Amino acid sequence: MLKLTMEKWVGCLLVLSCALNSAAQEMATGYVFEDTNGNRLREATEPGVPKVQVSNGIQVAETDAEGRYELPVGDDNVLFVIKPAGYRVPTDTNNLPQFYYIHKPKGSPTYLKYKGVAPTGQLPKSVDFALVPQDEPDSLRMLILADPQPRGTDELYYLDKSVIEELQGNKEAWFAITLGDNVSDNLDLNRPYLQLIRKIGLPVYHIVGNHDANQDARTDEVADETFESYYGPANYSLNVGDVHLVLLDNLMFPAYSDGQGGGAGFREDQFQFIHNDLQWVDHDKLVVLAFHVPLAGLRDSDRQRIFKLLEPFPNRLILSGHTHVQRQYFYTEEDGWKGQGVLHEYNVGAASGNWNSGKMNEHGMPDATMSDGTPRGYAYATFSGNQYVLDYQVAGRNSDHRMGIYMPKVLPDRIPHGRFNSARVYVNYYLGGEADSLWYRINEGPWTALKRIVDYDPHYLGLLQEWDRSDTLLAGRRPSNASKSSHLWVATLPPVHLMGDHTLEIRVKDMFGRWFTEKKAFRVASYKEIPNHQQ
Repeated sequence: MLKLTMEKWVGCLLVLSCALNSAAQEMATGYVFEDTNGNRLREATEPGVPKVQVSNGIQVAETDAEGRYELPVGDDNVLFVIKPAGYRVPTDTNNLPQFYYIHKPKGSPTYLKYKGVAPTGQLPKSVDFALVPQDEPDSLRMLILADPQPRGTDELYYLDKSVIEELQGNKEAWFAITLGDNVSDNLDLNRPYLQLIRKIGLPVYHIVGNHDANQDARTDEVADETFESYYGPANYSLNVGDVHLVLLDNLMFPAYSDGQGGGAGFREDQFQFIHNDLQWVDHDKLVVLAFHVPLAGLRDSDRQRIFKLLEPFPNRLILSGHTHVQRQYFYTEEDGWKGQGVLHEYNVGAASGNWNSGKMNEHGMPDATMSDGTPRGYAYATFSGNQYVLDYQVAGRNSDHRMGIYMPKVLPDRIPHGRFNSARVYVNYYLGGEADSLWYRINEGPWTALKRIVDYDPHYLGLLQEWDRSDTLLAGRRPSNASKSSHLWVATLPPVHLMGDHTLEIRVKDMFGRWFTEKKAFRVASYKEIPNHQQ
């Protein structure tokens, strides 16, 4: 207890130093209250909620017994309540959580191409935040959308038909988050994008991606001005059950837009917010950090600081997007991680897949398979207490579809002259990584282990070859070149001498101890059926 108090004291000194160096500081005050009549206005009969954290984006204060807080603000702050467990915040007509107040007396810089926040004027005498009690079960699901990234009205249509319509009225999740790149550079698309997202019917918390930023920003601090005008703060946190979720902007502008590198990381004020925020989190909670660019893409010094901040928490998870492939990272001492066990990061596949490229189907939709062979889709995190389980859902398929199986459709009943059998089975277990194990069997035979490799997905290579071998232009846009998949398994198929139809079955034991199976039919034909076969 003394250690925690000292850490908070040190954090306060850092905050005080920052505050003294900031211009035009004034004190914001207000209440976090229980909104019993649902009008979002604090009435005299509505009680304050004590021991709730409120932040200005750097400092974090806690409400007193009456629900009152006090925080300094300058001329560019977003005040927000850190949603406590057992409560929800109101949502607007687009299902966006209303947990913040933007304080920009002069508004956003006028030189920006896309509008930001209009001048907010004088600070209100009381900035209040409404909460509504809710029962949060011990086990609940969070929907995760990475990189929806529509570039125009046609791609808004693709997003709607491929992902949003099947999520409409979603009953599996309690709430949703995005992992950035909600749109793609055309920031005017945020409005129609939000009209699509609202159809899901869940509160959706958003993260800023590099394509959501004001590309003409002269400093990193103003690169999120348009994002803030639609979604609120770019750095914030909330509690759900035994989970503390921290959503962050980890893009650095103008470094990201000038092609000179160094484009992913955190400013010092962001590190101060993370530090101050985590001081209020019990160490037995599950801490989830979510941002756009994976940890591997951050400046090394910033990655090490994130490691250090997470060390006290034995239960933690990192979520990221950006890459338009899917991968599981497990950070160890070799990477600089010094906490308990390994640090797990799930780099989630994109809702736009391979940037909406690929062959058009009969419904006018691009295939959009990602360059590592992962189909477009979305993910779920299921939280049970301070533990989590992850799932990836392929858009347009049932929930049992978790892998792509690639093998010959027809095999010969024998290989002549003792020649080597080159037929292989490849399994792309989309959610997989080094912590998963796969086996195969033919019919009801014995199980045989497959070997995990890092290589190109053969199914995806076949999709590319359609474009390269075609004598005419295909409808759609050629996908990006293949990238090596980190979730691919392979085995050489044994000879099957019995002609006819057979079944290959794949069994998976995943990183969470769950078992899954999928099957693939194939046929064995007589070697004598081969034209001009050589005996």
